[in-house]
Amino acid sequence: MRFETTVQGTVVVLRVDGVLAEEHLTNFAEQLEQRVSNGQPRIVIDMSAAIALDSATMELLLDVQDACLRRGGAVKLVGVHGLCREIMEINEVDRLFESFPSQVAAIGSFAT
Repeated sequence: MRFETTVQGTVVVLRVDGVLAEEHLTNFAEQLEQRVSNGQPRIVIDMSAAIALDSATMELLLDVQDACLRRGGAVKLVGVHGLCREIMEINEVDRLFESFPSQVAAIGSFAT
C-alpha cells in the first residue's frame, strides 16, 4: 500500500494505492491520527487506485470517522469500486461514509 497526502484549503486528501491491509497500515494510521489531533478533521480518502481492504482497514476508517465527527469534520471517500466496494457493502460499512465520484466533489461537499 502506498499513499500520498495533500491539503486543499482546510481539507486533507489522502490518495491510497494498492491493497489496504493491516500489515501496511501503520504509517497510514499515524498520518490520519496526526491530522485529526492537529485540528484537521476534514478528510477525503481517494480510493480510486485501491485494490482491496481488510477488516483492520475498515476499523481504522471507522475510528478516524468517529474522531473527525467529534471535532466537527468527517471522512469522505472517493472512487470506491470493485472489491473494495463489495467488501464495504457486505460489512455494511459503506453506509457510514459519504462517497463521491471525484476529489473535487468530495472537497466541495465540506463547503455546504
